[in-house]
Formats: sequence, structure tokens, C-alpha cells
Amino acid sequence: MKLRLASLLAATAFFAACDCGQSQESVQASSEECDLNDAAPKPGTPQDFVTQVEDRVFFEFDKHNISHLYHQVLEKQAAWLLKYPATTAEVAGYCDLRGTVEYNDKLGQHRADAVKHKLVEMGVDTSRLSTISYGKRVTLVPGSTEEAYKQNRTAITVIK
Repeated sequence: MKLRLASLLAATAFFAACDCGQSQESVQASSEECDLNDAAPKPGTPQDFVTQVEDRVFFEFDKHNISHLYHQVLEKQAAWLLKYPATTAEVAGYCDLRGTVEYNDKLGQHRADAVKHKLVEMGVDTSRLSTISYGKRVTLVPGSTEEAYKQNRTAITVIK
């Protein structure tokens, strides 16, 4: 029983050290030194954007119009960008594996442009936004299943 308790305490101390960025050797018996806020990203950073705001919108097959379901996502993105006016972003358009490379490069560009256009409509200065298309040349989710296709039909806003 004592061995199980000691093992549990050691495991707890180890994971507490991992969460706080401390080495296992520097973990004290007391966990009071661990500040859980250390794990939160600094406001205005790319990591903050990803954790505070959804960074992507998804599209239907062969489409580049933004569904009403994603207007709220873009409103959050615009609000964050307006809060941090010194930041710039790149909107990257992606496609699933179906169709030609050339066709998907154009479709990915249309998707990226559609997101940029919406963000500009919401007040973000156009000079702060760039676009790129990865088409089907870069896939986010490998595979030729409908679920993989859905995940690859996206535009991702990346803070620079």
C-alpha cells in the first residue's frame, strides 16, 4: 500500500513538473511553486490566436463560399486582429485530393481570398493580410476518405 502511494506521489510530481516546465530533478515535495498560468500563451502571439480563436474555416466540396456557420469564426478572428493591430496574418487555402493540381491551386486561392475578403469587410486592413494556396499539394490529413477530404477543404489563418 505504501509503495502504491509513493508511486502515485512520484507520478503526480513528475506530471506537475512537466506542466510547469520544470525538470523532474527540480520538483519539490510542495507543488506550490507551480504557476499554472505559465502554460498560457502570451497575449498577441500566434499561440494565443490559435488557443483563443479558431484558426480555420471549412468548405464544401468544390466550393469557396463561406458558410454562415463560419461567420462567427471570422468575427472572432477579425476581433483578435483588430485588438493586436501590429500583427499580420496569412490565409492559406487547402483542398482535398480530388481534381487536378492546377484546378485545386485556383480553388485554394479562391478559398484564401474569400476569408481575406470577409476579414477586410470586418475592419481588418487589407495590407495586414496575405494569401497563399497550397491546393492539394499540401494535405493536412492524409488519406482518401470522406473525413480526410472534409478536413483538407479549409482555409487557415496563420499569424505571422
